[in-house]
Amino acid sequence: MADTNRKRVELHRDYGAVHQVICAAAERLDADLIVLGTHGQSGFVRAMIGSRAEELLRCVSVDTLMVRGDC
Repeated sequence: MADTNRKRVELHRDYGAVHQVICAAAERLDADLIVLGTHGQSGFVRAMIGSRAEELLRCVSVDTLMVRGDC
């Protein structure tokens, strides 16, 4: 099963502002879902989702799953 999943993964490397790069990639790949790991500790919203994730949520038009790790 792990080998099958690995074959479905594609590596893409782009440069620029995180939210702009991810939004452009989601559009280019016709993504149905964006999954993010996030962290952050300043301010309520940033403590909940992280500043980069906050920027991303403002520009994406697809479903987004945010997974926050332990701080």
